[in-house]
Amino acid sequence: MLTARQIFEKYDRATDMKNFFNRNLGKPYQDPSQVPVTLVHLNACAEEGMRRGLTWRTEADETFMGIDQMGAFNLVIIKERLPDNRQAVVHVEAIYHEDPFARCDELVEV
Repeated sequence: MLTARQIFEKYDRATDMKNFFNRNLGKPYQDPSQVPVTLVHLNACAEEGMRRGLTWRTEADETFMGIDQMGAFNLVIIKERLPDNRQAVVHVEAIYHEDPFARCDELVEV
């Protein structure tokens, strides 16, 4: 376990941010200039969805779930089929846990 001082010193001396994030923080690093979708894009999509009547709910019918599994990290997306056959994203969740599939089981039960 690194102290806050050690982390700061390693950050201050780092010449490769990806290496610093991966080796010292244990978190993936993505160069912001290389990210094709920003928070601005996501907020614009959310606003358009709400304008069209899409709402975030805790329950939905006729849903399907996709899981991207990476060790102790699962990324979950749940979609609902709309009456006009389009799909609506009704839930997105990043699960960091020793057993991320326990939470996935909970989502399936809802």
